[in-house]
Amino acid sequence: VRRRRRQVAKNMVRQRFLDLVSLGLAHLVCPAAAARAVYVSADGSCRTLGGNQGSFDEHWQLTGSDCASLCTLAGEVCVAYEHGSFKTYTRCKLHKVPITHTLPLPGASC
Repeated sequence: VRRRRRQVAKNMVRQRFLDLVSLGLAHLVCPAAAARAVYVSADGSCRTLGGNQGSFDEHWQLTGSDCASLCTLAGEVCVAYEHGSFKTYTRCKLHKVPITHTLPLPGASC
């Protein structure tokens, strides 16, 4: 029951963040946490040991900074994020398992 409550609470926080993103206000969400987060960027699509994509949540039409903020907000659940721009859309992947390398993919960064 406790685990379920935590998951419900996390989903509510994520939804609130996505609502702020849609209003262009994502930069107002927990600036202290964002300041503590450190990400290393590499060109290409994120891959796990064995070359798989791993487990991730996918969000569309977010900026790179909004994707990073969403990963930070997710806490320990998000171990890495991938942002890609492809033609007229953008994709944000919030990875749940450790990333070991990238696969070359134009327009994507891990």
